[in-house]
Amino acid sequence: MNPEGQDRRNRRATTMVLGGFMVLCLGLLLCQHGREAARRQAARQAFHAEATRIASVWCRRAPILDRYGNPLNVTVDECALAVFPSRLRELRYTRRRTLDDLEAQVSRLAIDLWPDEAQYRRILRADLAAHLMKASPMPLVLWRDIDMLTLQRWLLVRDRYPAFSLLRLPRRVYHLPELAPLLRGRVFLSRMGVAGLGKNLDFPDVTMRGWLGIESWRDTTLQGEPGLDSLILDAVLFREGARRIREPRSGAPVATTLDMSLQAWAQEALAGLTGGLVIMRTDGEILALANADKQHPPLRLDDSYEAWHARLGKARADTLNRCLTDPTGPGSIMKLAVALAALKAGVITPESTFVCHGYVAYGPTVRVHCHRRSGHGELNLYEAIRSSCNCYFLQLAEKVGWRAIAEMMWSMGLGQAPGEGLSLPAGSALDDICAKGTVYTPVYKEHAYTRPMDRLW
Repeated sequence: MNPEGQDRRNRRATTMVLGGFMVLCLGLLLCQHGREAARRQAARQAFHAEATRIASVWCRRAPILDRYGNPLNVTVDECALAVFPSRLRELRYTRRRTLDDLEAQVSRLAIDLWPDEAQYRRILRADLAAHLMKASPMPLVLWRDIDMLTLQRWLLVRDRYPAFSLLRLPRRVYHLPELAPLLRGRVFLSRMGVAGLGKNLDFPDVTMRGWLGIESWRDTTLQGEPGLDSLILDAVLFREGARRIREPRSGAPVATTLDMSLQAWAQEALAGLTGGLVIMRTDGEILALANADKQHPPLRLDDSYEAWHARLGKARADTLNRCLTDPTGPGSIMKLAVALAALKAGVITPESTFVCHGYVAYGPTVRVHCHRRSGHGELNLYEAIRSSCNCYFLQLAEKVGWRAIAEMMWSMGLGQAPGEGLSLPAGSALDDICAKGTVYTPVYKEHAYTRPMDRLW
């Protein structure tokens, strides 16, 4: 073999081996670079996910109105002073240094705003430290319900406190707080947040939720929808800025049929008694719902939460509303159901008569008495209703039969929740609160009782 040709082949082979090795090294470097880029991207995404916060924005809770459109439960604006620790902190500061500066500025501001009572307005260092430890991007609300004098003092000194801001927060107030408190209900502050946003939601403790009465039953309607802010944070999760991603939407007002003048009269009429009083129009509109318990003083909507909880004890709050939950039998109203059933079936006319001897005998030993033991004598329907004669309607009920009476009771709304059968939305909040009562029938007794004697009709 030609030595020159052999030498060329050897050089070519060496070149190919070196080229392949270089390509392999380049591929390894590219793979390593790709992995590093992927790790950096994953780290950036992890930091972004950790640093991203979604904060709620106040929405105005709608009012509850009486029948004339006058507001009863209303949301008003309240001024509050808050501090943004991120405006106070510097990068070279430790958290302890930030806490020291924050406590000092809060104390100085309290002295500027309330020279004679700064010691009573003091914010505990532990509360400031807890807020810093949470690294919450939300401001820390220091003092709420700022009055006009304090507001004027703040306007004079605010340039010296750039880390502090005046916030506008809503507050629920109750006009005529002593009238229908259990029906109107009240609100409490909740951290329930906005549904569907998961753990990244940093929801401030400013959300009103309904508690008791209409505030609870129509909570979704009244509450509206909070707005949302996307918060921009730095490397240690302090707030640097915010971007509005959804505007707040106010709730819709709820109008009642209550007449507060009649409500006041009804509550005065029950003073010192135990019971409930309902005033209705002939078309079914409720004008007043009054509840009274002589064992306890009446509640007011502006009473403290401690007073409400002391009154409620371990009982359900809604059981206090006797107008909705008291299962007392309807009594002589049943006589009207019997009379209507008889007239509808054509069994009697208003002039038909029965004789009241003071009792009606059922067998040789059982007698059901009339309230007038001597009896009313012969009565027609008008006279029986006027006298509320038990004997007349007992004899009439035997003649009509239980089936027609039960159907009439159902058509009158007895044995049902308020609104049941009136084409109202299913699953009303009143379903679990109101006492429905029972329409007695042989079928009901068969299912409701276990002893054979009790199941007899």
